[in-house]
Amino acid sequence: MILALIIGVIGSILFLVISQDYESDKKFNFTDEGKSYETRRYSFGFATLDDTRYTFETYRTFKYLPFEILIDKTNFFDTKTKLNIGGEIKIEVKENGNIETITFKSPNGNTFSKTLH
Repeated sequence: MILALIIGVIGSILFLVISQDYESDKKFNFTDEGKSYETRRYSFGFATLDDTRYTFETYRTFKYLPFEILIDKTNFFDTKTKLNIGGEIKIEVKENGNIETITFKSPNGNTFSKTLH
């Protein structure tokens, strides 16, 4: 009986920590080159972890259609990136021929770009 109680308490604590990752804490809506996008930021951190992981999921949205397309998923760790993730980030999606790139710009002037597939 006591073992079941201990396992239940540990499971409840783990559920609370893990479930924080499933709800976005910030949304960025923007339009580039006539296309609409929404980027959702998810953060995962806990008092015993050294750094916080931020996941940015960028979706292509459509004005009158009830669906979206995931075009990018990018992870940053706050101690391993030069971006100021906690502040307002500007996100851009640009096309150059057949190559699409996504760029994250933080207020401190640092940028991160990658090619979309």
